[in-house]
Amino acid sequence: RIPGAWADGGPFTPEAVFKHGARKTMASMSVGFLAPLTVGTVWDRLVEKASRRGVHLSRHLPENTLPAGPDTRRRIYVVADVGDDTVPLSQAQSLATLLQGHAEKYDATVWTTSASCHGSSHCMQLLDEYEDYETRLCAFWSGVFGLDSSTRCHSEGE
Repeated sequence: RIPGAWADGGPFTPEAVFKHGARKTMASMSVGFLAPLTVGTVWDRLVEKASRRGVHLSRHLPENTLPAGPDTRRRIYVVADVGDDTVPLSQAQSLATLLQGHAEKYDATVWTTSASCHGSSHCMQLLDEYEDYETRLCAFWSGVFGLDSSTRCHSEGE
């Protein structure tokens, strides 16, 4: 049994993140107007090629697997950044909505920040908000494993 999960900047679906990245890349090359005509086809071909190699990109999507989880209120902490342009905030919001719709199965906490480092905002909370991140991470995992976080999880003076 998996007692808990910490999801930081993770995709809800590979397709959505691939398409976001493809559109962004095409726009940076001044051919963004072609994205609606090409990105879907490229994704379909990618899925087909991956499948032929035994990689099934849609086999275990959260929307299919999480509703089948046990009714144990497994703790899950979702971390996302408002300005993340690699994995858009909407991905974390989709995960949070799914988890909150299955409250008998999951005890979800969502932390949304505005962290960035040198223009990047994907998973930058760890660097930009280190002490807060460390405290939240420690408190979460201490709780998951039934440990007292009050004496373990602080950054003052360290």
